Formats: sequence, C-alpha cells, structure tokens
Amino acid sequence: MIRVVENNDWVVYSLVGVIIVYLIASRTLNKGASLVDFLRLSREDTPNVFGNWLVIGITYVFIFSVFFSQYIPIVPRFVVENVRFHDYTLNKFGFLFVSLLCFYGVKGLLCYIFFKCSLSMKYWKYYIFHINKFFSLVIVLTCILTILEYFYPIDRFIAFDYYVYIFIGIGMGKIAYLLFNRHPTFPKEWYYKFLYLCTLQILPYFVIGKILFF
Repeated sequence: MIRVVENNDWVVYSLVGVIIVYLIASRTLNKGASLVDFLRLSREDTPNVFGNWLVIGITYVFIFSVFFSQYIPIVPRFVVENVRFHDYTLNKFGFLFVSLLCFYGVKGLLCYIFFKCSLSMKYWKYYIFHINKFFSLVIVLTCILTILEYFYPIDRFIAFDYYVYIFIGIGMGKIAYLLFNRHPTFPKEWYYKFLYLCTLQILPYFVIGKILFF
C-alpha cells in the first residue's frame, strides 16, 4: 500500500504569517510593545484600541480556520455552486474562514448596537479593550493546538471532543472575564447582562454550529 504523505506546508506558512502580522501590529499599533507588555497595559495607556480589535479579530478567525477546517464535514453545495473567486471555489478552510468573518462581523455590529441602545457607550471601549487582551491569548493557544493537530500523530476523533471542551471552556472564561473584571464592561443593570449573554454569546454559537455542521 502506498502511503500518501500529507503536505502541511500551507500550515507552516499560515503560522509564519500570523507571527509576521503580530510583529507588524506590535510596531505600528502598540509602539513595539511585546505581548506581555500589551497584556499589562491599562485602557488609558493603550493606543489604537479599534485597530487592534480589527487585526486581532481577523487573525483569530484566520488561525482558527486553519486549525479547525479539517473537522468541517463538507462545503455546502450551494456555496460550491454560487461562491466563486475567478473560477476558484471555496475549500473547507475558505468556507470556514468566510463564514467566521461574516459571523464575527455581524456579532461585532450587534454588540455595538447593544451598547448604543442601552445608553452604555462609555463601556464600549472597555469591552473592546478586554476582548483584545483575551483573544490575544486565545490566538497563542490556537497556534499551539494547530501545531499539535498537524504535526503530531493524534487520534482526531478523540481530539475533537477535547477541542470542543477546550473552546467551551474558553467561551465560559471569556464571559467570566468580562462580567467580573475590575473595570466595568457592561451596564450595572442585571437584565442587560442577561440580554448580552443570551443573545450575543450563547445563541450565535448555536447558529454558526448549525451552519457549519448540519
């Protein structure tokens, strides 16, 4: 039997690309601050909060798509038939990347509307600031998981269950970090927090899971 060696050079290039983006963003957006220094910064000392949000968000979506694309069952037929870029159709990575970009783009817009409609725009920048810090660490973790996934002999069926638990834990950690941070991130009224959790944290992930896996 001929063994087909899987070519994972694209994964290496992707990881190198993430590192390059980090270095450029560090120099241009954070005045050369290292990751540790960035995590130590206060909101008042952090420049370009929204620039960081955009870069960190796209980088996270990209590296997560690299990591998790192998677990996408299929690319839906209507996507293959109708979504083309110069005669190229989306593979599993492209489908996941575009889906998550749209998902987090809409989610970010809805979060803005939430803060705007609740008359809590003074918390908006703190929300973005805390999200930037949290997902900077999640990107590092996802890079490590990507290396394990593609370059170490693991049972992917077993690993999938662990990955689900890991990212559920990350989601719960994010909620706890935002709710109990010493710098208020949400309005004080409990019903706003409940509304945020149900409509912008729990429900959206059921929707994206339905799209990707069913």
